[in-house]
Amino acid sequence: MKSLYEDYRIEKKWIFLKRDKISLLNILQKKGFFFRKCFPNRKINNIYYDTSSLKSLRDNLSGIKSREKLRVRWYGNFFSTNKLCIERKIKNNQIGFKKRDKINFQLNLDDYSSIKKLNHYISSKYFLMNQKVFPILYNSYERIYTSSKIFPDIRCTLDFNLKSFIFNETSLPKNLKLHSHLILEIKYPFKKDDLVKKMINQYNLKRISKSSKYVSMYASHKFV
Repeated sequence: MKSLYEDYRIEKKWIFLKRDKISLLNILQKKGFFFRKCFPNRKINNIYYDTSSLKSLRDNLSGIKSREKLRVRWYGNFFSTNKLCIERKIKNNQIGFKKRDKINFQLNLDDYSSIKKLNHYISSKYFLMNQKVFPILYNSYERIYTSSKIFPDIRCTLDFNLKSFIFNETSLPKNLKLHSHLILEIKYPFKKDDLVKKMINQYNLKRISKSSKYVSMYASHKFV
């Protein structure tokens, strides 16, 4: 009989200082799972949406086991794209999955009418915990993709050059704030949880924070 979580993935995340990038890559390649680059680096951009009370953000900070996150994602040029994807990330502890919808929009972040059109569409079509959502944070970063040489379904990503901008109805997203940390994430099937827990000790990873990118970047702009 198929397990309830067989198709689910577990994500483990660590935050490090920017100066740790080279040493982290060396450790990942030479120990444990022997991670190897499996996909070209690319730039990832998001707009995060939340309720008026920032429920998604506060649930993360409070350690609520069952929580959701909603974002619009695109790749490449931060300021312009016609390839947008809506991602709803649903998580219960470290077990989670994503629901994705492609939308046909020409987004131009140099034009506030374009931003307003997108936000109106998202707010009218998507909800978090049955509550209306609003744009909260823009962010952008570069990602290195690797997978295990031994177990290809165990993947590791390293995000760097993290930048963010708090949404403002009167300001375009210019002069994004540059952050001084990296995000390391290991993703794998639920059925390999025991294996990963055993082997991950070889890396001796000591994170400086456990918050998500959305949470840590928002908190860096203002107190929650």
